[in-house]
Amino acid sequence: MQQSEKEYLTSLIDKVNIIDKYNEGFYIMGKNSLDENMKTLVNFNDIDSWVDNLNYINVQVKNSAKTLFDILEKNKDIKHSFSGIENREAYYFTENIMFRVSILWDLLAQLTNTVFQLNENVDGIHHWAFFEKYAANSKRKEPFYTFTKSVYTYFQEIECSQDTNPWKGNFKFAKNLRNSFTHSLNPHIVNFNNGNFRRQGDKLKGANIPTSPLYETKRLLEDFVQAYDFIVDVRNNYVKQN
Repeated sequence: MQQSEKEYLTSLIDKVNIIDKYNEGFYIMGKNSLDENMKTLVNFNDIDSWVDNLNYINVQVKNSAKTLFDILEKNKDIKHSFSGIENREAYYFTENIMFRVSILWDLLAQLTNTVFQLNENVDGIHHWAFFEKYAANSKRKEPFYTFTKSVYTYFQEIECSQDTNPWKGNFKFAKNLRNSFTHSLNPHIVNFNNGNFRRQGDKLKGANIPTSPLYETKRLLEDFVQAYDFIVDVRNNYVKQN
């Protein structure tokens, strides 16, 4: 990994900070038979519970990324591995980041559900279906519709790795990478599957060649920062309006 690459990737994780809570150290259980002021405090309490989870995941992603940077620097002479074997250690941490950022998107949906008091069952919330549903619900007033639409629009971006930062389609790349582990061919090992012809899109049908860990790292961390930006947006700009 070149110094310029490390500096850019480091600048990404440096953008992600601890998110402030509302009722720091103050908790209320239950909200029945409370006046409106107390109900507001209870809502803040519920928002804080998601913020705690979000801060935890953010820190874990940043820690994994820092360890990954050291591995990529150590293996800087390995530009690409046909088999993926040489990059197994790096892939461990890209996978760690990938799954944690997927959780982060689900937590954004949970936070949005709480902030806008949508009353969706928390056990049934998945980020893609959640934002798809509410981005299409134009009957809801602003600013709710604008926010959910912006998230879902990001989900739908087409992958494009031109010489601009961030790249387009990072969410879709991460989603496809994650789904490959169970629905397609393992993206981190060379493998072939004659029954997998329709799962490869623009790749060689029925075959998989691992991508570079550095390429994955850039895409995943840019997606991480975008998730964080949406989280900060809903936390800072929409809570007091509801």
